[in-house]
Amino acid sequence: MMARWIVIPHPFNNDDFSYQTDNSPIDVILVTVMLRTLGLRLSWRLIKCMRMATMKSVSLLLALLLTTTNLVLADGKDYHDQDLTNKKFTGEALNGADFSEAVLNNTDFSKASLKKAIFRGAVFKYVNGGEADFTGADFRETNFTGQFNGADLSKANFEGISAKSEFGFYSVKFRGANFKNSKGWKGDFYNCDLTGADLRGANFRGVKFSGDTILRNVLYDDDTAWPSGFDPKAAGAKLSDKADDK
Repeated sequence: MMARWIVIPHPFNNDDFSYQTDNSPIDVILVTVMLRTLGLRLSWRLIKCMRMATMKSVSLLLALLLTTTNLVLADGKDYHDQDLTNKKFTGEALNGADFSEAVLNNTDFSKASLKKAIFRGAVFKYVNGGEADFTGADFRETNFTGQFNGADLSKANFEGISAKSEFGFYSVKFRGANFKNSKGWKGDFYNCDLTGADLRGANFRGVKFSGDTILRNVLYDDDTAWPSGFDPKAAGAKLSDKADDK
């Protein structure tokens, strides 16, 4: 039988290469699975390492990876522009996953790990993000709404969004989050931690800060809209100067 050759495109430049399998049809299938689940970048690196190690079987490589590194195939998964209505991701590992422009209607992310996940342009409706980890996630161009009690949204990016947060937030971490020029925030921020968050130009007029909510070192400017009678300086927030705007 003739050996099979699989051309693997380089994700960064034109340095493509061909990989020769060991005449097993399953290798072709497994390479396809790798590309779909791990993504082009990781697949390219893994297969090239295999070639350099003169390993002829993709199946052997995958077995080695899965047994020695506990590789989570869900990380970095692509859900771009998909209708995920009623989809349950409870407790799943979805770090770096792409949910951009997806429809998230009654979608359940409770207790999932979604670090640096991309939600840009996604449509939110009745989303459950309770106790999930959204550290560093990108929510720009969304209508961010749902139930996120106990979630970690530290360093999340909400810049410029029009939120629909009428449910409020309870025991949510927003440490270092970017709220610049966002609006539509409503409801109770109860026992939330906004330490170091950027609220320059943000509209928080409809919000109520209650419980032990922390606003230490929150950055704001003259365009930040606060709840009536709220004193940001007394809460530990920091008024921006021109140097901060650069």
